[in-house]
Amino acid sequence: MNYIEREVTGLRPDIAIIGSGSSRKELFDYTGRLMRALGCPATVLPTHWDSLASMTHEQAVKGAREFGTEVTAVCPKTNVIIPDYFKPMEFK
Repeated sequence: MNYIEREVTGLRPDIAIIGSGSSRKELFDYTGRLMRALGCPATVLPTHWDSLASMTHEQAVKGAREFGTEVTAVCPKTNVIIPDYFKPMEFK
């Protein structure tokens, strides 16, 4: 899980689906660098946070919430939505 910073710098998505698995912690300021490069999207949905093969659902949700805290530390106005399984979502 990573990204090429120069390839995303300047993109300005309204919604970003961001890899938020625990391996992000192995990369220097992963979340902060990515959020700044994307210009603080209005909405972020974490993905790859639910690796249930190695953790309980509660542990996975805790990790996703930690990622959300990292996002809002850099982008306080960004809404972080942790999706529920099999629950449709609508964006307008």
